[in-house]
Amino acid sequence: MLAGAAPANVSASARERDFVVGLESIRGLAALSVALFHSFHLLPVDGIRVYDRTLWNVPSTDSLLMRLIMIPFNGGAAVSLFFVLSGFVLALSLRRDDRTLELKAWAFVLRRFFRIYPTLAINIVLFAGIIAIIASYAPIIP
Repeated sequence: MLAGAAPANVSASARERDFVVGLESIRGLAALSVALFHSFHLLPVDGIRVYDRTLWNVPSTDSLLMRLIMIPFNGGAAVSLFFVLSGFVLALSLRRDDRTLELKAWAFVLRRFFRIYPTLAINIVLFAGIIAIIASYAPIIP
């Protein structure tokens, strides 16, 4: 069963009823906010990391502007929002499934396993290959 596929005993109208477009949109915006926060967090402006400064302790207009941009893209709040909404979406998906709790749990574990681990394995193999290629051209100096 695919990660996004619903069980066969769930009607299409039940899936549509429990899929809240606004909720999914907010989850997407929260994920985007986290990605932007991480990007802004790492970018130095005028040679300083703006994240480490307060609004009143930035040396230039550019730094102040970057710090102001980081306010609505608060990574910690966005992560919390994303996980709370994800828990709600998970509860909706479990509620519309008529199977026993044991079957629901196994289906959930299998969907998550096949959604996460194949991609993880591909990434590990790719990065191990890239590191091996880089190491062959620039050996590590002890």
